[in-house]
Parts: sequence; C-alpha cells; structure tokens
Amino acid sequence: MTELLFALGVLSIGMVFVAGVFPAGVMFTMQASERTIATVVAEEAFAKVRLLSWHPTDPSQLVLPSDFPVDQLRSFEALLKLKRPTVDPFLIDEELRYPTTFDVNSNDKDYYWSALCRPLSADIDSPVQVTVFVCRRIGAGDFSAPVEIGVTDAGTGDPNEILLTDGDQTLVSDGSILVDNSSGHIYRVRYREDELLIGLTEPWQGSGNVWVVPPAGNSSRNPCIAVHQRVIRFTFD
Repeated sequence: MTELLFALGVLSIGMVFVAGVFPAGVMFTMQASERTIATVVAEEAFAKVRLLSWHPTDPSQLVLPSDFPVDQLRSFEALLKLKRPTVDPFLIDEELRYPTTFDVNSNDKDYYWSALCRPLSADIDSPVQVTVFVCRRIGAGDFSAPVEIGVTDAGTGDPNEILLTDGDQTLVSDGSILVDNSSGHIYRVRYREDELLIGLTEPWQGSGNVWVVPPAGNSSRNPCIAVHQRVIRFTFD
C-alpha cells in the first residue's frame, strides 16, 4: 500500500507538471500561427498600397510620394480617403481588413493592417518606405490603429530608455512596438519602469515622436501582432 501511495504521489506530481505545459504550448502555437498570418497580411498590404495608390482615369486621385513629407511618417489610408472623397469610407476600410473577401459584415474579419509612409526623397517618383502594422481584432470592438505619441530621452541616463510625454503613458504597454516618426526605425518595449519611463530592446536613436498601436481597453492582449517594413515604388512603368 505504501509503494502504491508513493507511486500515485509521483504520478500526481508528474501530471501537474504536464498539465502546466499545455497552456504554454497552446500560447506558443497561437503566437507562431499569428506571426505566419501577419506575414501573409503584410505581403498583401504592400501590394495593396501600391495598387490603391494608382487611379486609372483621374490624376487628382493618385496617391503620390510627393503627397507625404520626407522627414516624417503619415497614414496611407488617411491620405487615400482624402484623395478619394467620393468613395464610401467603408469600402476603403474593407480593403484594410483580412481575409480580403468582401463582406458587408466586417465583424467576420479578424485582422487589420494600417500603413505609414515616408518617401526617401522629395522627388515625385521617389521610393517610399512603407511600415505596416498588423493587428488582430480584440473582442467585439473595432480594430486598433497606430497613433502618434511624444517621447524624449532627455535626462534618462540610459541609452535604452526614453520618457513618454505626460498623458500618453496609457498608450504603451510591455511588448509594444514603437516606430520612430522621423526615420521609421522600429523598437520594442522591454519593460516599464514607471508611468513615463520605458526601456527598449536597443539604444534609442530617434529624434522625435513615435507611432504605436494602443493596448485594447477590454483585453490584456496586445492587438498589434507584428510590424513589417519595406521600400516600394508607387509608380507603374
């Protein structure tokens, strides 16, 4: 009986450890799956940015590199809506959702991309640095999109640390991805020291504000899955 009880105790301890591995396995599997999906969404986003920037008949509706400032990132979809005032904004938003099958019920689409653009020069046909944020839907709410917030490295004493502008501290969480507004350089938040001070995974080299997808108010999961970046040309030869 003693040997049986001892064996049951060892088995119970082993089962506890095995049971503890399953949630971690599910989490890592989900993360790997979402990273794969994010790559597919980003590839489609780069293609769509190039296609949507073009217009077959009206030159005034072309989205050109010269429409964006050279030294800062600007929203592609915001400029697209400005250039296409006669197009229903809902139809433009549908182009940013994934899967891409058209459906009037947007709640059936689980992923969303948002692009920030910065031409590499002031030339009208300049290559454009396109930064794509891929986000998941959180709950029944709408999708999150990147917002611009203020940061500074003044007085931190650590090259890997920056300070958030007062009032923007709720928009950044552990693991958030930051994109420097002036250069498009991508950083990841490693830790939060206090409300305003955050640590990055690499030394800060920026000179101004950053873009970030805010955390979801109704979930602990960060809605931003990944950020992809590529230099493309809007013009078709």
